[in-house]
Amino acid sequence: MKNKTIVILVVFASVLLLKVQFALAQEVRQITPLHQFFQANYDSTIIYHRWSNWNSQPNYIIVTKYKNQLYFFTYANPYRQAQGISLPGDLHKLYAKEDFKYDQTLPDTNRYLVAHYIKPSILQDYWKELKVKQLWNIKVSKVNTDDICGIDDGDENTFYFISKSVIKRADFYAPSYFAKCYSNDPNLQKAIQTIKLLQELSVLQE
Repeated sequence: MKNKTIVILVVFASVLLLKVQFALAQEVRQITPLHQFFQANYDSTIIYHRWSNWNSQPNYIIVTKYKNQLYFFTYANPYRQAQGISLPGDLHKLYAKEDFKYDQTLPDTNRYLVAHYIKPSILQDYWKELKVKQLWNIKVSKVNTDDICGIDDGDENTFYFISKSVIKRADFYAPSYFAKCYSNDPNLQKAIQTIKLLQELSVLQE
């Protein structure tokens, strides 16, 4: 019985490691068919992804513009929220299976990409406040994780700025945390403000 338990734990750990490695590989791959779809079909797009070394599953907030119209999308794992909840009827097995399937799916125009309605005037106001043209000039802030503000496992915040001609990526590590030490860094402050606005939009979605 003891040996069987050890084998199960080893198998579980191996599967977990493979999931982490696959997720990290997806993040390293960076540009996916989903990014290319928005580049090909929209004029200007912002994709925001908050992730960590422990969970780098795609979890995108997307604001995009085509001609004079603005649109709001999310790309996320609908089963992520159910993890850790004890449910009758073996639903946890179904959710675990679907969660694994999500891990194996390269971001694209599939069932995880959902368009949400936000009142056009509100979306327009947020687009103006985002100051999209300025975002194209944002530079990644280099922070020293060994100083007084050091942190070992902060959140990663990745932006993709997409136009017809280019896809630009900008990464910010634990921006809200490091703002304490780098309060005069305009790029860091702009990243924090952009994250705040995009998260507010995600709450307004229908």
